[in-house]
Amino acid sequence: ARYAGRIYLTYSMCGAALGFIAMVLLLEHGGMFFQFGGGISIPAGKEDTLRAAYILGFFGFGVKAAVFPGHRWLLRASMAPTPVTALLHAVAVVKAGVFAVTRLTWYGYGPDLIRDSWAQYLVMGAAMFTIAYGSAKALRTQHLKRRLAWSTISNLSYVLLGVTTLTTAGLTAGMVHMVFHAVLKITLFFCVGAVHYKLHRDFVPDVEGCGVLMPVIFGSFTTAALGLMGVPPLAGFTSKWLLATAAAGLETEMGYLAAGVLILSAVLTALYLMQIVLLAFFPRQNRQLSVRVPKRARRDPGLRMTVPITALAAGSVVLGLGAGRLAGTVTALLG
Repeated sequence: ARYAGRIYLTYSMCGAALGFIAMVLLLEHGGMFFQFGGGISIPAGKEDTLRAAYILGFFGFGVKAAVFPGHRWLLRASMAPTPVTALLHAVAVVKAGVFAVTRLTWYGYGPDLIRDSWAQYLVMGAAMFTIAYGSAKALRTQHLKRRLAWSTISNLSYVLLGVTTLTTAGLTAGMVHMVFHAVLKITLFFCVGAVHYKLHRDFVPDVEGCGVLMPVIFGSFTTAALGLMGVPPLAGFTSKWLLATAAAGLETEMGYLAAGVLILSAVLTALYLMQIVLLAFFPRQNRQLSVRVPKRARRDPGLRMTVPITALAAGSVVLGLGAGRLAGTVTALLG
């Protein structure tokens, strides 16, 4: 735990230093008041200097959003107790990083400075690489919480990819995905925590057959997993569709590549989440799992655990059914 804390402190301080430099240069050029579209005056001949400053801010604040290469701290933080980890991955800290990058991009330096420049290609490339890399690592990782941690790293860059398309459609899609990911990921982490609490199992192969013993927990896990995979009409489908549409709508090679990366990540997400679901409900071994599990653990946990988890899973379904309204609300707020 101490080592994980030192890792986080190191990454956080380095990211804060880069972000501070970006903010100083922003304020130096009139960005005192943040406003939608950017509040900065761009002197002639200083465009590339300001773009370089924006890049520093993107990767500096991007540490909190676990953008590659500043993502390692999030994996170490996964050793925290499950309720803490769930909030960390779904709401706290990481979403602050996404919010900071969004503010810097759309309200600070502004999309006009960055659009169709090397800076946009660089930040979009970083987001795309993080999406693909995080999904691939999640598939290879056997520890349940670390697999979900890699999934978080990937999904945070979904949001940043939408932000860096520098279109209102992309920004809307990113914000919608940020909301959906929060609900889905906290559900998944709570389910994994319940499995650890009842069965003391933390690795993917160890959940084989556990869906029969804990049907409510693994039913909720399956619901959230399908949502994160993007199965219609669940929550993740709408946000991923909007993101892919916004990326392809750029009608550039970078935009089409981004749409392809999103499709690849969706396939990898299905593989690393459905592996858990299929093992839990359809064990490969013929012998009864229950003989290897203490009798007191052969059931779902109490109502204090199952009610919040099932409520979150049901809430994700409701969000998915009302995704159009949420997207419309976000679009209206953005003007």
